[in-house]
Amino acid sequence: MAGDNAAIGSISVAASTNGSGNTVAMLTFSGANTEGGSLGDGDWMLLIEHSMVVSNGVDMVSDYEQSNIKRLFGISTGPAPWTAPISGCWEPHSA
Repeated sequence: MAGDNAAIGSISVAASTNGSGNTVAMLTFSGANTEGGSLGDGDWMLLIEHSMVVSNGVDMVSDYEQSNIKRLFGISTGPAPWTAPISGCWEPHSA
């Protein structure tokens, strides 16, 4: 089981818009501490750096952090779905 602060290989992000007009980001993980596109078993934290997210040319205002994400034998807990009530398309970009 991955411990606190375990690193992963890489994350792919696919953004789409749902029927309510909200942007939804699908995260796929690969490399170290992952299993079949998902995080490996353990305790995880999601950190989204505001400088890496832009909508209509404007950076996200602040970083977003969600801790206490647990995965054990393929069962995940935590807030779901991760959607944001925003308009426009959020895209990762380099700082």
